[in-house]
Amino acid sequence: MPGDSFLEYIINNRLIYNENESCLSLKDDDGEPVMLTATLNRLLALLVRNNGTTLPRDMLLQQVWEVYGQVAANHNLNNNISMLRKLLAGMGEENLIVTQPKIGFRFAALELQAIGVEGAPAGPASPGRLGATEQAKSGGTFSLLRVVIMAVVTLLVGALYGWSSTSRTLPEATLGKFNRIGECRVQLLSRFHRAQSQDIDRVNLQQALASAGISCDRPAQVYYYNNDVLVPGVGQTNAIFFISYCPMTPIGGKRIQCENIYANRHV
Repeated sequence: MPGDSFLEYIINNRLIYNENESCLSLKDDDGEPVMLTATLNRLLALLVRNNGTTLPRDMLLQQVWEVYGQVAANHNLNNNISMLRKLLAGMGEENLIVTQPKIGFRFAALELQAIGVEGAPAGPASPGRLGATEQAKSGGTFSLLRVVIMAVVTLLVGALYGWSSTSRTLPEATLGKFNRIGECRVQLLSRFHRAQSQDIDRVNLQQALASAGISCDRPAQVYYYNNDVLVPGVGQTNAIFFISYCPMTPIGGKRIQCENIYANRHV
């Protein structure tokens, strides 16, 4: 089907969503695009491709999480829907994702233009077409602390690219000593600090992994950033918490991409 080759969508003549590049940008803005995590990209792609159709929760959980070997849970779906809404609202589109109580969610763009692989307009995207999305690249996020978070993400993505393409560990200068939680090998990410393994907040890290539906029952590399640990006692009003979970072994014959988890909280 022609729709299977769509890579880019123009939403309400305001936003450009590039499914292949896992990013959102403003149509008339030359600024940097907002990068999406693999999970957010899969979820948004599924919603956009089925604009105007309510997608059941079970279907979203299966297509976005289970197919990729991840734990499917309603709180994961709710959290990711909330994150997408915040991203879209920050770009001027506050009501694109509609909740259908006890059923699921609907993407409600008034205008949706799909662009094919060759760059030619393919017409409005057809509603009601269900299908799995392409696995996406990991990325960052958008918030009031965007500048700080994007700096962390830039460092992390560069590190993970080297790890995934060469299967070598990162230079010790950028990482603290590692610790273990179950089968997860945890390292504190820091460009400027010589961090120690005891600096890792095991309780918060375990809680964050569990809340994201991630279990350390299989070998994985976890990169952990927490500015509460790296810059203590400076009177900051917000703490940034960032984790990247990278499975070490394929699931179902497929190498699974790293999953990013982030949060910022008032302290």
